[in-house]
Amino acid sequence: MPIKKPFSISFQVKLTSIFLVIILTLTSGLIIQGYRSSSIMVMESARNLLLSTNEIILERFGRIFDPVFSIVAISASTHEISRSAALQAAHPAIPFMLKALELNPQLYAVNMGYENGDFYEIARINNQDELKARIGAPPEAYYGLLTIIGREGDETKEKVWIYLNRSGTEISRGKIVESTYDPRKRPWYQIAEEKSGVAMTDMYFYSDLKKPGVSFSHLFNASSKGVFTANLTLTELSNFLSSQLVSKSSRIFLFDEYGKLFAHPDEMRTMKPVVDGKTGITRLEVAKVSDLQDPVVTEVIDRYQNGSWDDLSTIDVAGETYIAKVTPIPERYGDNLAIVLIVPVSEFLGPIAEMGIESAIISILFILFFLPLVILISKWFSTSLQALADEAEQIRLFNLDGTATISSRISEIQQLAGSIATMKITLRSFSSYMPKALVRNIVESGLVPKPGGERREVTILFSDIQGFTSLSEKLEPEEILIQTSRYFEMLTLAISKHNGVIDKFIGDAVMAVWNGLIPNPNHAADACMAMLACREESHALNRRFAAGGKPIFYSRFGLHGGDTVVGNVGSSERIDFTAIGSTVNMAARTEGLNKFYGTQLLVTKNVRDGAGPRFVFRSMDKVVAKGTTQPMEVYELLGEDDPQSPYAIDPDRKKWIALWEEAYALYLNRQWREAMTLFDELQITVPDDQPSVLYRQRCEKHLIHPPGSSWEGVEQYDEK
Repeated sequence: MPIKKPFSISFQVKLTSIFLVIILTLTSGLIIQGYRSSSIMVMESARNLLLSTNEIILERFGRIFDPVFSIVAISASTHEISRSAALQAAHPAIPFMLKALELNPQLYAVNMGYENGDFYEIARINNQDELKARIGAPPEAYYGLLTIIGREGDETKEKVWIYLNRSGTEISRGKIVESTYDPRKRPWYQIAEEKSGVAMTDMYFYSDLKKPGVSFSHLFNASSKGVFTANLTLTELSNFLSSQLVSKSSRIFLFDEYGKLFAHPDEMRTMKPVVDGKTGITRLEVAKVSDLQDPVVTEVIDRYQNGSWDDLSTIDVAGETYIAKVTPIPERYGDNLAIVLIVPVSEFLGPIAEMGIESAIISILFILFFLPLVILISKWFSTSLQALADEAEQIRLFNLDGTATISSRISEIQQLAGSIATMKITLRSFSSYMPKALVRNIVESGLVPKPGGERREVTILFSDIQGFTSLSEKLEPEEILIQTSRYFEMLTLAISKHNGVIDKFIGDAVMAVWNGLIPNPNHAADACMAMLACREESHALNRRFAAGGKPIFYSRFGLHGGDTVVGNVGSSERIDFTAIGSTVNMAARTEGLNKFYGTQLLVTKNVRDGAGPRFVFRSMDKVVAKGTTQPMEVYELLGEDDPQSPYAIDPDRKKWIALWEEAYALYLNRQWREAMTLFDELQITVPDDQPSVLYRQRCEKHLIHPPGSSWEGVEQYDEK
């Protein structure tokens, strides 16, 4: 009886079958997982986008409203406003009122109402053609000055418009007419009498401008009684909201506790015409949220007002899912104002679903196209596979130079070759995100990094860009990204050149460590050299920025040294090699102290002592920084005491530094009058030296109010 042979198939068929099964499984899994992961990421991005947009709106709200609070509070204390004047005379507060409008372009008008019924108002009318026509203003008029004043001994009020150009010079006047207007009966006058400090009215329509707005009022801080008021239209806020729409179907608006629309991207939606049933006259009123007639908005507002609302919620309306956020605005800006942000989820997830279908179709076509080639050239599989193994071995040894050149007609092997090449590129990129020495150690050892560390004496640098937030608001995101990347590239090269390791980028800030990952007995000196290099390279980069018409990045740096724990910090899922401890916090505080002294490079005593005599420092202060309890001495790093160094200090500068140290010693020795003389001399030589000005002011203060016997020259800072 013949022996029955086991069933078998050829290597090519088996390999092809395995290939098809694996690729189809992996492709399907990747598409499904990719869709799920992308959906989660997109939803999280949508939530983060709402949160960031909300923060931007709150910040802009403050920028629009806070200056108005300030100008009203200041104006109420101005002596000139408490004085009234005859109808034909110039009021002494007119220049002040004009300046208030000039410095606060968001204001429409400022006015003063007096207890005798007199009224003064200056309104910005340059772009208000309809208003100009009503009050008879000439085309060139920029401001309109309205006075309503009673004749002496007469209850009759006389009203006149005076037309001014942009510089505040009178162009012409309108006719004097009688008026029944009484400011004492206006809401802005009455609310100022009821509340202390600056009071804000509810929204109402300005009768002359025909637009909604709010008024900010404050009683005069003088013997005479009256109210100073600033009128603010909400046009600028509406225009800003229109720029914050995160998608074509998103909703953004502000409303108050009465359901009135406080601001909307379409300013016209904040107004609605109302016909008087008796007179038939159509007038404008402030619109309510219900006037939007939007079921999504109605659902959100109802849930919010009923108290069944989380900070960030998902709602379903008519089969559509939305992410919504309602955020109350600080009470100082009004009664229960809130921001509403609503975004449809489909506008975020729709493209992901389309990409998933497209990816599936492309994957199937790709497999069908390459299947014949797989069958024909599978015999070369082992050769190509060995080449791939060799390339993988080079990656294991962290030899990442060059690009894999493996070529095969088998699509799977070609794909794997491409993946290995991509892996090589990815590891090269990955090493840019982490110190190369750390990455090499992980790859070569094959060990799984675990949380843990060791105590070491390190030197830590922090840097920060002055006014980066305001700069970011003036530039497009792409522009700020390109410019910031050039800036970080410059800092990275300068720090790496002097044996430092970039620990992390924190927004516009940089944290670098010496003697953390790589042992370095000269870590303090190397850190000082790196900081000097950063200063010079940043100046050179700023000159190129300025030449290209771009804003400059003025950087401040701080160094502190001491014991800290360095190592892997995090969890089993994600760890970070970093430094932790009070030394890190103190380095960050040292950088922040620059803004109080007008300096750029500050170090602590630990760094100065560790760096040695090759560097030139200037004693700056003894401080207790915010969040700390122990005093520390800080010094300004100026350069190197070496004529051949690119950071050399010239002889005249050394004499000036010696004179500073003498003045500083006199200051600490309570010889403030003598110290003042030297600080004056220092300022004459270097007029823009802010520390000289600061210490002269301190001397003056101590001469007038001498500190107690326990004073040792230590300054306490409660701000970062």
